[in-house]
Amino acid sequence: TTTGEERLLIGDDTSLGATLRTQAIVGPNAAAQYAKPALPDSAATWSITRVRVRLARDSTITGTLRVSLVTSSNWSPTGTVLSTVTRSEASLPATSAWVEFPLTAGPLAPDQGVFIRLEDVAGSGSGTVEYGSGGVSMPYNTYFASTTGGLWTGPQDTADMRFEIYGTVSTY
Repeated sequence: TTTGEERLLIGDDTSLGATLRTQAIVGPNAAAQYAKPALPDSAATWSITRVRVRLARDSTITGTLRVSLVTSSNWSPTGTVLSTVTRSEASLPATSAWVEFPLTAGPLAPDQGVFIRLEDVAGSGSGTVEYGSGGVSMPYNTYFASTTGGLWTGPQDTADMRFEIYGTVSTY
């Protein structure tokens, strides 16, 4: 196999006509984004080298955000944790902006997707994540999920977190 250079593998910066919304990451309320890049037929594996998400701190600025790459378990972001990092809410921007995380995973099978899961570590609030709702069809193989009281909603195709996954693809 031959491994290509790092590149943007999949992402969403909102669909045409979508309404920008935010979701607070506080206590048991979390957010996740499923993503599976469209790979060439010759793909043997793919790997993640970094992730970017549109985030902002909230008014209390006391929390710690945990961002993880997680496998899917029955379309829920509750599978195996592949990579995780924490970040102080104070380090997040005051208004929504791109924040990069050094998350890595792989090699992954060509048909395997992952969730980017955002959680509040201490229960005091860890900022907000921006997502697009409605508009034209969302990108191929992306689904947004969220929790209310700790129970995950099923992934939906009418909203997507503003995210980017960078990585490499190995081909035969």
